[in-house]
Amino acid sequence: MEQALKRLERVLELEKQQGYQNKAVVGGIRQFAAFWVSQANEEAADESDLALVEQVSQVLVDYSHLPGKEARARAIDTLFQSIQRRRGRQSADSVASPVKEPPVKGVAPSSPSEPARKPAPTHIARQKAPRETPVTEDIETEPVDSEPVTVEPAIDYAQSGVKPDPQGLSQPVTAIKGVGQKIDEKLNKLGAKTIWELLYLFPRRYDDFTLMKPISKLQYGEQVTIIGTVWQTKVRRSRNNQPITESIVNDGTGSVQATWFNQPWLAAQLPAGMPIVLSGKVEMFLGRLVFNSPEWEPLEIEPLRTRRIVPVYPLTEGLTSAKMREVMQRAVKEWAPRVPDPLPLEIRKQRRLCSLPQAIQQLHFPDSQESMRQARRRLAYDELFLLQLGMQRQRRDWQDHSGMSLVIGDERFQAFMDSLPFQLTGAQQRVIDELRADMAQDRPMNRLLQGDVGSGKTIVAAAAMVIAACLRVSPREEWGRVPLLLAVAERERPGRLDGLDDRLFLEIQDELRARFASESCIVAHGRVSVVIALALARKLIADGNNSLVLIAATDSLLAWPTLSAYEREDRLLTPRNSNGFMPGEGAGALLVGQPTGDGELHCNGIGFAIENASIDSDEPLRADGLSAAIKCALADAGCELHDLDYRITDISGEQYYFKEAALALSRVLRQRKEEFELWHPAESIGETGATAGVAALAVAGDAARKFYAPGTGILAHFSNDAGRRAAAVLNFRGT
Repeated sequence: MEQALKRLERVLELEKQQGYQNKAVVGGIRQFAAFWVSQANEEAADESDLALVEQVSQVLVDYSHLPGKEARARAIDTLFQSIQRRRGRQSADSVASPVKEPPVKGVAPSSPSEPARKPAPTHIARQKAPRETPVTEDIETEPVDSEPVTVEPAIDYAQSGVKPDPQGLSQPVTAIKGVGQKIDEKLNKLGAKTIWELLYLFPRRYDDFTLMKPISKLQYGEQVTIIGTVWQTKVRRSRNNQPITESIVNDGTGSVQATWFNQPWLAAQLPAGMPIVLSGKVEMFLGRLVFNSPEWEPLEIEPLRTRRIVPVYPLTEGLTSAKMREVMQRAVKEWAPRVPDPLPLEIRKQRRLCSLPQAIQQLHFPDSQESMRQARRRLAYDELFLLQLGMQRQRRDWQDHSGMSLVIGDERFQAFMDSLPFQLTGAQQRVIDELRADMAQDRPMNRLLQGDVGSGKTIVAAAAMVIAACLRVSPREEWGRVPLLLAVAERERPGRLDGLDDRLFLEIQDELRARFASESCIVAHGRVSVVIALALARKLIADGNNSLVLIAATDSLLAWPTLSAYEREDRLLTPRNSNGFMPGEGAGALLVGQPTGDGELHCNGIGFAIENASIDSDEPLRADGLSAAIKCALADAGCELHDLDYRITDISGEQYYFKEAALALSRVLRQRKEEFELWHPAESIGETGATAGVAALAVAGDAARKFYAPGTGILAHFSNDAGRRAAAVLNFRGT
C-alpha cells in the first residue's frame, strides 16, 4: 500500500503549498478520491489498511465543503498523521521479536551456527490448517496465487415468513415513503403506477464495483466497469459528416478513450474534471484500447466505498439515478417479501429455483453475480412457464370449437399429384399425408409449413388469399365461369422458378378448392402484365362470354438466384449504391366487369409499345417506346394528357426509369400544367415485379375513394427490363 500512500502524500503536499484552494488536481480533491480509493483497496494488506482507506476517503470527499483554510489545514495534517501511524505500525511489526513456534514433526531444528535465511514472500490466504503434515526435509515457501473459488449462493426455496399481500401491492406508488406526487408522475412515465409494477421495473444494467479494474490492466474483449476522471471531451466530424464525441478518461494508472456516435450533446454533459463510471466492452482501434458507445453515469462515492453491485435503472427527466435507487431500495425492502409465489415448493426444489421474493430482491440489489444469475433464471422460468400455459389454454380453446371437415377424393388428389412436373421427396409426401389427415377432422388445424427460400410458399399462399378475398362478391359455385388471368414474372427474369407457368396455376386452384373458366391463362410479362391482362379482360367481356374476369398477380424478387443476378449487375439499393431498387414480393387481385354504378375505377384506354433502348441496351434513351404507349392509350380514351390529373407508375428507384418518365412527359404533354404529380407506390412496398400493376391500380382507386387524390383522371404507365411498355388511362367515377 506504500505506493498509494506516496501518491496521496504528493497530492496533499501540493495542496498545502497552493494554500488549500482545492486545486492540486483537476476537478478538486474529491475527484482524486475517486480513483485513489480503488488503487488503495487493491494494495491493502489487512483490515487495518482497509479501515485507513475508508477514513481517508471520507476526509477527501468532504474536503471541498470544509469552511476556510484552517479547517482544511487541520484535515490534511490529520491525514499526514494517519499515514505516519500506519508506517510506524508496519515498522513495529517488522522488528518485533520472533515468537518461538513448536517444532514441526519430522523437521530438525537448525543449528545455532546456521545463518538465518530471509523468508521468501508468501501469499497469505485463509485456509483450514491440516491436523498433521508429514515433512521429511526443509521446504522453502514460494509465492502462490490462489485461484478464486465461485461459491454458489444458498437457494431460498421457501416463501419468506411475511404473508403475501396482493392487495397492498396493487396500491399506487405513493404508498411508498418518500414518493410524492412529482415522483409519482415520473414513475408513471416509466410504466410503474402500482407497487407491483414498480417491483418489476428492473435495472437496465449494473455497475459492478466488486470487479473494478484500473485502466492499466484492461484487456481487449472483456466487459468491465471502470471509474476515472474526464480529462478532455471533443466533437469531430467523420468523412460523411457524422458527429463523433470522444472523451479521454484517466484514473491515475492510465488513460482510455471513450467514443459515442451521433451524440454531440454529450460534449456538454462530460466536462473536463468530471468523475464518471464507464461500463462496456474493451475494443481495439489503431492499436489502442477504447470503449465504443459505453454506458456511463456520474460517479457516486457511496457505492465505491461499499464495493457492491449497483443497479442502473431507466430514468426520465427530473428523476436522478440516486433518487431512483433510493425509491427502489425502500420498495424492495418493504414489499418484495410480500410478493406471492405461484410456483409450488415441490417444483422450486425440483428445478432448483429460488423463491420469487428472493429473485426480485437479488435482481434489484444483488449480493453477487451468482445471486443475480439465479434470480434471472427464476424470472426467465416464470416467463416461459406462463407463456406455455397460455399457449396450452389457447390450444384447448380452439380445439373445443368445431371445424369444417375438408376431404378430397383419392382420384382427384392423385390427378393433381400426376400433374406435377417433379417427384415429391419422402418428407414432402409425409407432410402432405399429415395435412390431409388433419384437414379431414372436424376440428381446426394449426400447422406451420417450412421450406427453403424460393420454393414458392409465399407466392402460392398469398395469391390464394387475395383471390379468395376478391371473389367474395361471387358465390363459390359461380367461380367456374370466371376466367383467371394470372400475371407473373417475365420469362427473361434471372432466377425465375422452373416450371412456374405449369405449377402455379394448378397450385392456386387446389389451394382454393376451385376450378376457373377455360379462358384462364398465364400472362408472363412482369410489370406490364396487368395492363396486358386488362386488354384481354376487356375483350372477353366485350365478346359477351364472361361478365366477370379475375386478374391476379403474384411475384417475388427475394429468391436467392434473382438477388444474386441483380447484385452482380449492381442494381440493388445499398448504402454504396443509391441508383438501385429495394427487392420485395407480393400478390394482388382485381375483379373486372361491366360498369355497375358509382365508386368504380374505369379503364378508358390502353396502349402498348416496344422500347429499343432498354435498361441493358447501349442505345441512347429517348423514351420512344413509353411515349408511343401513352399516345396510343390517350387516343383509345379520346383525351389529351393535359386533361388528366396525375400519373401513377411502377418506378422503383432506378434513375433510368425516372429519366424515361420525364422524357415521355416532355414529348407527349402538349399544354403546360402547373402540377402533374408522379406517384410510385414501389417507394413504400419495394420492387414487386408483376404485382406492381395491381398495386398501382389499387392505390389509385383507394386514393379516389378517400379523397386524397389530386383528381379523378389518371395515367398509369409501366415498363419491364425486356423493353415492353404499357399505358392505361383510368377514371374514377362517383363517390
